[in-house]
Amino acid sequence: MNKIDNAIKTVHHMDFQANQNGYLNKIHPLVKLLITIIYIILLTSIDKYNLVMTLAMSIYLIMISIIGDLSIKNALKSLKVVLLLLFILGIANPILDRTIITYIGIVPVTTGMISMFTLLLKGIFAILASYFLILTTSIEEICYALKMIHMPNILITVVMLIYRYIIVFLKEVQRIWVAYQMRAPKQKGVHYKA
Repeated sequence: MNKIDNAIKTVHHMDFQANQNGYLNKIHPLVKLLITIIYIILLTSIDKYNLVMTLAMSIYLIMISIIGDLSIKNALKSLKVVLLLLFILGIANPILDRTIITYIGIVPVTTGMISMFTLLLKGIFAILASYFLILTTSIEEICYALKMIHMPNILITVVMLIYRYIIVFLKEVQRIWVAYQMRAPKQKGVHYKA
């Protein structure tokens, strides 16, 4: 139940943060959305072996975190499940791509290692850029910006409904969990038969 409470608190915190009166919150949502989209397109278009250019793309995120008073550390903590998935996807690169570029001491540096770090950084940076957009722009403003770039109305409605009903869904899961714990108090998790 603690994880569900934390998820509900996180969504409320994101809503609260988006409705603050900070400098980034006052910028028009279309500008923020387009800058985020352009940043992600530029980030993903970098060559998979160009680690230096990928690292240079972190300047945008550092500037946003300083201007908007947003914590990169807290953002990474909130997105740890997604980051773990990125790591699992990227771990195959050193196994499949074994061309040796150079040595650091006696340890060979392969193109697979470089592409793995580049993939991880690209994923982390893209997720952070999207997360910072959500923290500085309310869902209504994001949907308004999507409408301005002529996204289909059905897609905008789905985004809005998913965001609005995620709290209802989480509270319902919490109720089910409490009811199950009351019926089976000595079990640590949900039994597979249930």
